[in-house]
Amino acid sequence: MLLILTILLTYCDFDPQTQKTLTDKVTIDAKGGGSEVVTEGADFSRTTRYDAHGLLQELSEEKKGETLHIARQSDQITITATRHGETKTKTHKGVKEPWIQELYFGLKTFTLSRQPKLKYVSINPDDLSLVPMVLTRKEVETIDGHRAQKLHMTVDGWKSRFWEAWSWTDPETGLLIQKKGNRGPLTPTIITKIQKNLSN
Repeated sequence: MLLILTILLTYCDFDPQTQKTLTDKVTIDAKGGGSEVVTEGADFSRTTRYDAHGLLQELSEEKKGETLHIARQSDQITITATRHGETKTKTHKGVKEPWIQELYFGLKTFTLSRQPKLKYVSINPDDLSLVPMVLTRKEVETIDGHRAQKLHMTVDGWKSRFWEAWSWTDPETGLLIQKKGNRGPLTPTIITKIQKNLSN
């Protein structure tokens, strides 16, 4: 399946009129019982691989001369990042929770499961740390005439007071429709909306 996504970014805290439109090409293929999702943007490329249960197993990303590779084997996640010619590797062991890193395809399993809440982990690409997260199912809303499952995302524990984000997914396919959040305190809120899906 090939999807051409027109993505509208709105930086709505500091200047509500500031918008940026991007077009990403997303290819979703069945691979060995799982799925491979390739995203090509203006300044990055990312490949994510999911197992037959829709759980993320591997991510590779290249952006402006930097590379990031994350792989999961059972309860172990290994990260290798290269920036400015320097390579760092870090391994997290004993990880029991699902790993979610990208949201276009990554929220599909939770959306379709009908679970009310999920504890998962994500990798902070800046310091390669493992971040415990919580995903909570909210109400179904209407966005641009389409039904959308609202999901609340936040850091697990006391840090949840400082950061949260929202995502809306298609209740039937589990794919991302819109997301809203920022990178932390005093950073602008960014609304990312999928404007068009074309398949061929």
